[in-house]
Amino acid sequence: MAPRGMRPGTPFLLLLLLFLAATGRAGVVEVQPSVTAVLGQDVVLPCRYRAQEQEQVVQVTWLKRGPEGTRARLAVLDRQHGEHVQEPYAGRVLRRATGGELEDGAIVLRNAVQGDEGDYECHLITFPRGSFEGHLTLKVLDLSDASVLGHTDEWREGMEGAALTCLGDGNPPPTYNWTRLEAPLPTGVRARGDTLLFQRPLATTDAGAYVCRVTNRVATKEARANVSVKGRAEDDTVRKVDLVSASVVVVGVIAAVLLCVLVIVVVVMTLYHKRKTKRISEKYEEELTLTRENSIRRLHSSHSTDTRTQLEETLQLRTESRQGSRQGSRQGSLRGDSLRGDSLRGTSICSAMSEEPEGRSYSTLSTVREIETQTEAPALPLLPLPPGKEPKEEEEDGGGGAGDRDNPIKVAMTHFVQENGMLQARPSTNGIYINGRGHLV
Repeated sequence: MAPRGMRPGTPFLLLLLLFLAATGRAGVVEVQPSVTAVLGQDVVLPCRYRAQEQEQVVQVTWLKRGPEGTRARLAVLDRQHGEHVQEPYAGRVLRRATGGELEDGAIVLRNAVQGDEGDYECHLITFPRGSFEGHLTLKVLDLSDASVLGHTDEWREGMEGAALTCLGDGNPPPTYNWTRLEAPLPTGVRARGDTLLFQRPLATTDAGAYVCRVTNRVATKEARANVSVKGRAEDDTVRKVDLVSASVVVVGVIAAVLLCVLVIVVVVMTLYHKRKTKRISEKYEEELTLTRENSIRRLHSSHSTDTRTQLEETLQLRTESRQGSRQGSRQGSLRGDSLRGDSLRGTSICSAMSEEPEGRSYSTLSTVREIETQTEAPALPLLPLPPGKEPKEEEEDGGGGAGDRDNPIKVAMTHFVQENGMLQARPSTNGIYINGRGHLV
């Protein structure tokens, strides 16, 4: 009998409901709707299948949804062929479970980055029931580096509108906190989010180290700014120093320019003097050459003139010798011998006196010998002596006859005095002298 309160056929319905409930629990994919990761850390993407008896998972495939419904494959886990990870995720996607069973198809995503955020799908293929899938969303939390901007070297006492800005970003969005090291924030300075405002003109007491702290539930970062405020006196000093520096630079530039000009002038003057000296040297050489040529011409001309003069005097001497030969024919041979001896002595005298001031010597020995050959008793006309004066040599000899007066050599010797082995002209007032060629004038 059926229990009280139960209608016939109730156990069948109960068994059917139990079967349906058991069947409903089988073939379910267990995933988390949302997974959160921290930037730079590893995160697990879960995917698990509850299999019934004699049911097994053959393959697990992970996909990522892109914009406009596109899908990109991350990895494929196969019961027989093992694991295969796509190239962009090689080394970053690993299977969490070990062994051949694929009921646990979770994967590990290493070193999460901001680009890993998005929707993921886990596709399972079972035998003999077919394929199943699960969906999840990944969020990556981060805190990009904090920094402070706004401070410059132009901050001076009395400046208005000064402000500091803290740059920081993260997922989730961070909060900002402003402080000053070793001192509270100055009066008249307010923090508004990521900005620190100086609502009054700057003062020298505003200098210091300001810290901006950026925080979210992932991490906390700090950024520091060392603020310096120049006073008016310091600013004037800096300006004076800048002016002096500028003056020094200007003076240096002017000195460099003058030095360059001086070098150029020296080089130009040196080249000019070299050219001028060269021209003068060339002109001097030219004049010297012309002078030498003129001297050579003059020397040749003088030599020709002296030669002609010598020839004329020789011819005149020959003529006078012929005349003297006529007069000396009346004297005897003894007198002729004496004349020859005197002639040889006179020749030596004339040769000794043949030196001219110009350095040229003309010997009359050949002329005298020629005269002696042509005539035995040459005679030269005697120049008249002053009245009342007779040669001392004739008076001393006592026999100064006509023969001695007719001998030109003896007559000529009366006008010379021998001193120290040299013949010198005897002092006289009658203007008689012997020229460089031994002729009486």
